[in-house]
Amino acid sequence: PTLMPVDGNGVSILDPRSGGSIGRIDFGPAGRSFDRAAPRGAVAAQAGIDIEFIGDGTIAYVAGCQGGVVCVVDTTSNEVIETIAVPEATLLTSTPGTPLVYVSSSAAPFHQSTVSAIDTRTEAVIATLPAPGAFAIDAGPLREDGSSPIYVSYLAEDFSSRGIAVIDSMTNEFERIIELPSSPTEVVVSPDGSLLYASLVAATPNGRIEEVYAVDLVRNELIGVISAIVNPFGIAFSSDGRRVYVASSKFDNFLAVVDADTAQVMDQIPLPSTHNIYAVALSDDDRRAFVAPYFGAGRIFAIDLETATVDGSFSGQVPEVLLAIDLELSPDGRSLYFPFLGDSLSEPSPTPDPDAPTCGTAESIGSLPYFDGVDTRSFSTTTEANVSCGNGSGRRAMWYAYTATASGMITTETSGSDYDTILSVYSGSCGALAEVACNDDHGTLQSEVAFAAQAGTTYYFLVTSYGNSGGTLGFFASPNP
Repeated sequence: PTLMPVDGNGVSILDPRSGGSIGRIDFGPAGRSFDRAAPRGAVAAQAGIDIEFIGDGTIAYVAGCQGGVVCVVDTTSNEVIETIAVPEATLLTSTPGTPLVYVSSSAAPFHQSTVSAIDTRTEAVIATLPAPGAFAIDAGPLREDGSSPIYVSYLAEDFSSRGIAVIDSMTNEFERIIELPSSPTEVVVSPDGSLLYASLVAATPNGRIEEVYAVDLVRNELIGVISAIVNPFGIAFSSDGRRVYVASSKFDNFLAVVDADTAQVMDQIPLPSTHNIYAVALSDDDRRAFVAPYFGAGRIFAIDLETATVDGSFSGQVPEVLLAIDLELSPDGRSLYFPFLGDSLSEPSPTPDPDAPTCGTAESIGSLPYFDGVDTRSFSTTTEANVSCGNGSGRRAMWYAYTATASGMITTETSGSDYDTILSVYSGSCGALAEVACNDDHGTLQSEVAFAAQAGTTYYFLVTSYGNSGGTLGFFASPNP
């Protein structure tokens, strides 16, 4: 696999009313890499980062803060006060009314994954259970016997069983398996513990599955399957448990509003299409939803749930990162926490180049074949076009323009570049561009696009950086023989 290093990570803290920055926690180098060619859930499993508040929220646990550890954070000072060794720590959940935190560790191969229990009184790992396929994890409310059920995604090594495993926090033993078509990417339990919703995006022998499952935990049965939400990931329950909000992570992003009891989609709230939306969090009064992108980030969005519109006054600026899969409100509702993995903390951006190309000042290509080499590290992020492949990044943008002198196939590529590129081709005019083709990786981290050109038509070529840094771009365009 092609591994991408994760150079630094942290947590951005925002004011949930204005979206302004009110703090940041820096963890330093992440000490791990992930496979860029893997499915999205698998990438998150290789390099997840997740935050969970304990009690009144003055203490938080962060999985994946550094390679192989869970960080204990004092949220009053935003400092790490303890680290706990948990290899491959990915996601975590706390058990209400008990001193336990459970951590899923997603390993490769998948059957070596585990779930660990941490006693927050001693900061010690008190149990580690083999849990093949472990990734998504959530805890139900306290039961009469003083235990809490822990729900974690599960996939048997021989593939004979898959779905969600239930662990008893009193005995730290498996109670049962809730069978599903595959191991889910998100698992969320309703506030009263009666319902569970799980999102599943997976390639199976029977084809690709993009579904949301509703499970009645009292009767232990599946009560609904939602197939109308494309690429479902983040899930959040309303405080009364009557509604479920599910992020549809495509370039036509939307937030689905679901009736929790019937598993019927009631509404779809359109979201900005510039990023793939992953994480969802709700305000305490259920009037606002917050959504965060998976890759690229740079912006968290707030949705007014009463008007079903995006709040344009919400700033929401966060670092441009490589990976983000969580978004949490503090228990007092006064802070919004966005944990991330990425290179934006450890590698400051160069001073922006005021002469960096735009669509309107695109480098003109007079004739083919054509080659250009340019350093894009100081180039800015473009918002002039939608990038529909890769992570949708518009960063470190370089523009070219060519008016075809004859009809025929044209191939463009970035194989001479020293960074991870995304290559897009457009027709039309600046301000009204129509995408012709887009490619992220063509066998390597560089890109290649071949398309049928029409004589007299002007085409715009946009090269952007998948990561934050950019580099030396080698751009080549040629007519096909």
